[in-house]
Parts: sequence; structure tokens; C-alpha cells
Amino acid sequence: MYDLALILSSYSDRPVVDRTGIQGIFDIKMQWNPFAARPQPADDSPRSPAAESREGPRPDLASLPALFDALDQQLGLRLESHKGPVEIYVIDRVERPSKN
Repeated sequence: MYDLALILSSYSDRPVVDRTGIQGIFDIKMQWNPFAARPQPADDSPRSPAAESREGPRPDLASLPALFDALDQQLGLRLESHKGPVEIYVIDRVERPSKN
């Protein structure tokens, strides 16, 4: 679940923290429309036979749910918004490396 939270962080505009308490390794397959809030691009690019056999036929994006709905419908998970501390880095100074 920790890895899933990291992946979801890249698709959301906020950090995602795993608070499920679920341990273990899982094989997760989830389909959602990554363009649900934006205009959908034309997707006419060909796929390799290996990708087609591994992933199956390409779904119609308009028929897929948004990310948050897909989490609930397909995995039984939901994202909740909370306020909390976030780790940040502050760079005070930058120097060129010295020659040894």
C-alpha cells in the first residue's frame, strides 16, 4: 500500500500517505481516466504486440471513472484530505566543488 500511495502522489496534486495499515505485496490492476478533468487527447498511436497481449485492448477513456472513483469502485479504497506536516528542503547556499 505504501508503493500505491507513492504512485498516487504523482497523479494527484497533493502527497498521499498510506494510513490503511495493510501489509504485504499485491498485484493491483486499476483502470481510470487520467484525463477526466481535462480535454481527452486523441489516442491513435499504435501499441506493440507485447503491450497488447499484456494489457489487453485499449479501453475507451470516456467510459472509465476518474481516479478517486476508480479507487473506491475497483479497490475499495478512498482518499481523504487531512492537514499534517510535510517534509520540505531549504537550500541555504550553493557552492562550486573544490578541486582536490
